[in-house]
Amino acid sequence: MSENTGEIRNQDIDEKLMELIEKNTRKVPYFYEEGICNAFYIPVEGGEIRVFHHTPKKPITKRPILFAPGFGTSMWAWRDFSLPFVEQGEFYFLETREKKSSKFKNRFRTKITVKQVAQDIGVIIHHLGLDKKDFVLFGTSYCGGAILKGLIDRILTAPSIVLVDPAPKLTYYRGLIAFLRFLPPFIIGIIRYLLGSIALSGENNKAQRERSKYVRNESVPWKWRKASTDMLRFNILNDLSGIKEEVIIFHGPPDKHHAPALFEDVARRIPKARFFSALSSDDKRELACAVIGLEFCKIRAEDGIPDSIKPLEKSIAK
Repeated sequence: MSENTGEIRNQDIDEKLMELIEKNTRKVPYFYEEGICNAFYIPVEGGEIRVFHHTPKKPITKRPILFAPGFGTSMWAWRDFSLPFVEQGEFYFLETREKKSSKFKNRFRTKITVKQVAQDIGVIIHHLGLDKKDFVLFGTSYCGGAILKGLIDRILTAPSIVLVDPAPKLTYYRGLIAFLRFLPPFIIGIIRYLLGSIALSGENNKAQRERSKYVRNESVPWKWRKASTDMLRFNILNDLSGIKEEVIIFHGPPDKHHAPALFEDVARRIPKARFFSALSSDDKRELACAVIGLEFCKIRAEDGIPDSIKPLEKSIAK
């Protein structure tokens, strides 16, 4: 891996993971297309957030997955996540409160913090009845950090917890996010494309640039401004040792947002964490997450790690 750019070299790509991706690459409709999912809103503190649910007629899996992608990312950016699951596995795609689809009664009283996102996920687990079932809780980046916060505060749990690059603190765009705190939302809306261009100027990973453009285009200025102060002070690194559950942590293709050393450190600090590689090609990040999730859904929590995933584990000194 290039230390400066975060690009992944061909020799760094894990062949076992790419074989799984190729095996599960299918031509099926995306989850948001008509007739594939049931989309509905679930009440949370102060408002409602949207969930997509897909139930196949003849599943090849043994349990469902609840998936929460990173900060502000849209369903368009994560459309490939559904491809291995459509017609094969039950899944819930959760759009957390900072995303465009969420609805709130009073924006001035609405809280958009990592802890509140964790509380929302806990409420949704209960609302869906998953707290009484075997299921996989799967989160990435910002929402992965929210799940860790929820585990620390004992406000959520799951039989299997799988996280890809879970953020324990804000490590990028700190200056830009600090600047957002002092701007009225309408100004942010006017200049968001300029701000997005500035933020993308140092990103050499082409696939990540495309993902970031989706985030920018789907941004809601007042929600981002609400989230900015909390993001700047959020840091749970020193609290990770209090997590009691086994947490399965994957590190995916590196970019300027996701440096490998940070996630190894996260896994090292959690007593029962295990660390795995998810080094696919950059443009297969979403599919890599999906096939990993699918493999965990093919087994029960009591079965531990899927045989297909075991070769991806990396030893870390605790």
